[in-house]
Amino acid sequence: MKQCPPLPATSTVPESAGTVEFAESFSWDFPVKVDAILSLKDQCDKPIAALDEAIGDATAARGMVEHQRARLVETVVEHLTNVISASEHALSCFRSLQSALEDYGGAMQPVRTEFQAIITDATAAGLMVSQAGTQVTISHPADVPGGIGVIFASLRSRCEINQRKF
Repeated sequence: MKQCPPLPATSTVPESAGTVEFAESFSWDFPVKVDAILSLKDQCDKPIAALDEAIGDATAARGMVEHQRARLVETVVEHLTNVISASEHALSCFRSLQSALEDYGGAMQPVRTEFQAIITDATAAGLMVSQAGTQVTISHPADVPGGIGVIFASLRSRCEINQRKF
């Protein structure tokens, strides 16, 4: 992940000239596919429901069988107990996965939204925005009005703050 360059201690906008005399750029890479993460979280619902139902069915079957008297009752009860245990473990794993995906996707949504807002604001200000896959670069040529430099510095600062969130 490429980091935005740190902001200089003083403004990069020369006050006397009223223009920014040099070209600048900053970049970020946001490879997180938030929608895919949240979709995967939602896809956990079906296996969770199926495992819940399997646990209930196996528990009911074990209850019906365990009081009977036959040579294989003990073996059947043991196998049903193993199915219940394995299903409960798988269910716990799916619930943990679903929770982690929900937390991660929820945390990344505002990061993605801010990066999209930075792109929108840069475009509205007339800055150059280029994208290559998940990499975004915002830049301006030399000799732009000082106001553009101020906007550019503000967007770079927002980028730095946003990058600290992931």
